Amino acid sequence: KPCPLCDEAKEVLEPHKRRFILQEVDITLPENSAWYDKYKYDIPVFHLNGNFLM
Repeated sequence: KPCPLCDEAKEVLEPHKRRFILQEVDITLPENSAWYDKYKYDIPVFHLNGNFLM
């Protein structure tokens, strides 16, 4: 599913991609329902080293 805000965030992060590993999670998939329940109104969401950033 399209996510313009996610695409914009990835563009901003692009110059820094060597400093971290970006893992995308599709919260609409059944196996990610816990993420959906937690963040359905807050996309994009970032975690770094297990800590919520935004």
